[in-house]
Amino acid sequence: GANGNVTLESMAKVIGHVTHSGILSLGASASVGSSSVGSSIVAPKLFGGLMLPAASIFTAGGTDVIKGDIQSTTLAPGTYGDLTLGNNNALNLGSGAYYFDKIIAGDNLTLTVDLSGGDLLLYILGNVNFGMNLNFSLINGTADNIYLESLGSFALHANSKWYGTVYTPYGNLTVGPTSDILGSLYSGGQIEIKRIVSLERHLSSHFNDDGQNDDQDNGVTVIPEPYSIATLLTGVSLIYVSGRNKKPKSQ
Repeated sequence: GANGNVTLESMAKVIGHVTHSGILSLGASASVGSSSVGSSIVAPKLFGGLMLPAASIFTAGGTDVIKGDIQSTTLAPGTYGDLTLGNNNALNLGSGAYYFDKIIAGDNLTLTVDLSGGDLLLYILGNVNFGMNLNFSLINGTADNIYLESLGSFALHANSKWYGTVYTPYGNLTVGPTSDILGSLYSGGQIEIKRIVSLERHLSSHFNDDGQNDDQDNGVTVIPEPYSIATLLTGVSLIYVSGRNKKPKSQ
């Protein structure tokens, strides 16, 4: 409810009742379950913060992988420098741990991950930026088997699909419009989710939201730090949330 106007932008949907003392404005294809004019008693709840795992410390700095448009690349687990892909590329990854300085991929990337041998772990020192229309394909395994940690920012642009847990302990995390996420999003900065995003929560066992990180056995070291206050969620027009929280797998 609001003691004033309520505005829903295009395709926003409220399942429930809206009480307002001003004007209810609905954009194109926006809807509410029901509405009435009246006053609302607002009692804000205090947010005590979210305990996040300490950031991992790791190194990268291997050979750069730089490809132009319309290229196909298969990478084995290991340590790399920059991964830079043009438009209309295909990238094939397998089970194991990968370390990069940064990842920049153009539009229309087809990312295929074969999890036959176990989990996929991605550690990036800098920023991660995927262009529009990322097509993510899994062979064996599920979103629970994928973990990405970026010490920079993570951006997934419009019309994309992502599987797995993404954690940015220092940078921001952005998901573009009309995208699908099967995984979990955690950030020590801001999380911005654009309109018409579908989020189905799955949690990698390599991220524990009790303040402990399980990656000591994967070539990275956890460095102690105070907990971070996670996330200012902005820019949300419509989020469909399906499924229930899953417990991390015991180690």
